[in-house]
Amino acid sequence: MFDANHNPGWQIEAHEAFAEALRIAGGQGPLAKICPCTQGNISQLVRRGSLLPSRFVLNVEAGTGVSRHRLRPDIYPDPSPISFGGSCNAPATPFLDPSSLPVRFNPQASLNRKDHA
Repeated sequence: MFDANHNPGWQIEAHEAFAEALRIAGGQGPLAKICPCTQGNISQLVRRGSLLPSRFVLNVEAGTGVSRHRLRPDIYPDPSPISFGGSCNAPATPFLDPSSLPVRFNPQASLNRKDHA
């Protein structure tokens, strides 16, 4: 879960990622085509210092390569695993194969019983 207290600079990082996406796209007009929205809409976001709206994040990621986790970490937290300094060497547990069970359940058996009304 995202915690703004854990990373108080997340908004600055998100603004920097938005600026990078704008540069990679080649300006406000090309980024607007990626979003899709108008160039005026992108201009307003830049002038106001707004974060990239959530409805544009996935398109901007696909069009510029700037990660959704950098553009909006409040919505798309970094999925990388948390490290606690140790390692887990436990073997993966295979899925249970029902044919290996000593007793098999047959749902038809209870329906075919003669002593059952």
